[in-house]
Amino acid sequence: MMTFSEKLVVLRKIKHLTQDEFASAVGVTRQAVYKWESGQSYPEVPKLLEMKQLFSISIDELLDGKSIVYYSSWMDNI
Repeated sequence: MMTFSEKLVVLRKIKHLTQDEFASAVGVTRQAVYKWESGQSYPEVPKLLEMKQLFSISIDELLDGKSIVYYSSWMDNI
Protein backbone atom coordinates (compact mmCIF):
# COMPACT_ATOMS: atom_id res chain seq x y z
CA MET A 1 0.00 0.00 0.00
CA MET A 2 1.27 3.47 -0.88
CA THR A 3 0.59 6.65 1.03
CA PHE A 4 -0.81 9.69 -0.74
CA SER A 5 2.58 11.41 -0.51
CA GLU A 6 4.37 8.42 -2.11
CA LYS A 7 1.82 8.30 -4.92
CA LEU A 8 2.19 11.98 -5.56
CA VAL A 9 5.95 11.65 -6.00
CA VAL A 10 5.51 8.69 -8.35
CA LEU A 11 2.87 10.40 -10.47
CA ARG A 12 4.89 13.61 -10.70
CA LYS A 13 7.96 11.68 -11.82
CA ILE A 14 5.96 9.72 -14.39
CA LYS A 15 5.02 13.07 -15.92
CA HIS A 16 8.68 14.16 -15.72
CA LEU A 17 7.75 17.23 -13.69
CA THR A 18 9.88 19.01 -11.13
CA GLN A 19 8.23 20.17 -7.93
CA ASP A 20 8.23 23.70 -9.37
CA GLU A 21 6.57 22.59 -12.62
CA PHE A 22 3.99 20.52 -10.77
CA ALA A 23 3.27 23.41 -8.40
CA SER A 24 2.69 25.72 -11.35
CA ALA A 25 0.40 23.18 -13.05
CA VAL A 26 -1.89 22.93 -10.01
CA GLY A 27 -1.59 26.56 -8.91
CA VAL A 28 0.35 26.28 -5.66
CA THR A 29 3.86 26.98 -4.39
CA ARG A 30 6.73 24.53 -4.51
CA GLN A 31 6.65 24.58 -0.71
CA ALA A 32 3.06 23.27 -0.77
CA VAL A 33 4.13 20.42 -3.06
CA TYR A 34 7.04 19.64 -0.73
CA LYS A 35 4.65 19.47 2.24
CA TRP A 36 2.29 17.16 0.34
CA GLU A 37 5.13 14.89 -0.79
CA SER A 38 6.64 14.73 2.69
CA GLY A 39 3.28 13.99 4.33
CA GLN A 40 3.23 17.24 6.32
CA SER A 41 -0.08 18.39 4.81
CA TYR A 42 -2.70 17.45 2.26
CA PRO A 43 -4.15 19.39 -0.68
CA GLU A 44 -7.62 20.86 -0.67
CA VAL A 45 -10.31 19.30 -2.86
CA PRO A 46 -9.94 21.81 -5.74
CA LYS A 47 -6.24 20.90 -5.98
CA LEU A 48 -7.10 17.18 -6.00
CA LEU A 49 -9.36 17.89 -8.96
CA GLU A 50 -6.45 19.63 -10.73
CA MET A 51 -4.25 16.59 -10.05
CA LYS A 52 -6.93 14.24 -11.31
CA GLN A 53 -6.90 16.00 -14.67
CA LEU A 54 -3.13 16.39 -14.83
CA PHE A 55 -2.46 12.72 -14.08
CA SER A 56 -5.51 11.34 -15.94
CA ILE A 57 -6.61 9.22 -12.99
CA SER A 58 -9.62 9.21 -10.72
CA ILE A 59 -9.60 10.74 -7.27
CA ASP A 60 -10.15 7.21 -5.94
CA GLU A 61 -6.91 6.10 -7.59
CA LEU A 62 -5.15 9.13 -6.19
CA LEU A 63 -6.32 8.51 -2.62
CA ASP A 64 -6.65 4.71 -2.48
CA GLY A 65 -3.30 2.95 -2.02
CA LYS A 66 -4.51 -0.27 -3.60
CA SER A 67 -5.50 1.42 -6.85
CA ILE A 68 -2.05 2.62 -7.78
CA VAL A 69 0.05 -0.48 -7.11
CA TYR A 70 1.07 -0.80 -10.76
CA TYR A 71 2.95 2.51 -10.51
CA SER A 72 5.26 1.18 -7.82
CA SER A 73 6.64 -1.51 -10.14
CA TRP A 74 7.20 1.16 -12.79
CA MET A 75 9.22 3.20 -10.27
CA ASP A 76 11.56 0.26 -9.69
CA ASN A 77 12.82 0.81 -13.23
CA ILE A 78 13.66 4.51 -12.81
